[in-house]
Amino acid sequence: MDTSSGFDKAWMLNQIGGDLGLLHEVAKVFLDDYPRLQEQINLALQAQDSTALYSAAHAMKSAVGNFGAKAAVNTAQSLERACKDGDAAAYPALAAALLQGVETLAQALVLELEHNA
Repeated sequence: MDTSSGFDKAWMLNQIGGDLGLLHEVAKVFLDDYPRLQEQINLALQAQDSTALYSAAHAMKSAVGNFGAKAAVNTAQSLERACKDGDAAAYPALAAALLQGVETLAQALVLELEHNA
């Protein structure tokens, strides 16, 4: 699949032994959970809380990494690095890029689930 969607279906299926049902289960869990992670990122960003922002970015990195979402993983890593370095000026742009990448992934997963319903 086009990885610009953030979702590498072939990679993920390879990771889970080709189990399409499991892929769909993991996608559903992600779709239920990612708004909570987005909220954590937004609240930490508003509070300029680098520790909370680092934790939220790390959790999001783990969540999107399950789908081979390399761009989102890289953005989350950049946000983690900015938090560690105390580079508060970079937080807004990196958080926005991460959240956009996550939305793109979520849309691709919704389409995957609808296509295979």
